Amino acid sequence: MGVMALLFLCVVLLALMLLTAALVIWLAEAVASLLGALLLVAGLYGVVAVVIYRLSLRAAVEQLRSRMATIYEVSALLSTLYRQVLSIVRTILGG
Repeated sequence: MGVMALLFLCVVLLALMLLTAALVIWLAEAVASLLGALLLVAGLYGVVAVVIYRLSLRAAVEQLRSRMATIYEVSALLSTLYRQVLSIVRTILGG
């Protein structure tokens, strides 16, 4: 099942790449400028990316940031605790 899903995703990506190329070529003929067509398609993809981020990924990214902040706080606490234990052990051992 996993291999088939991966194959399906590869086919979808390939189809999107071909669709993008066809869109750029068609748009280049319509505006008579390949650079203009590339910039328009790139801008369109940028807008789509921002919309997807705003609608669906923003909550997930914020949750991930919150988890990373918690991990950072715990690791800082453990680092401080380790230094204190090390200091106590050095004091006891006379080092």
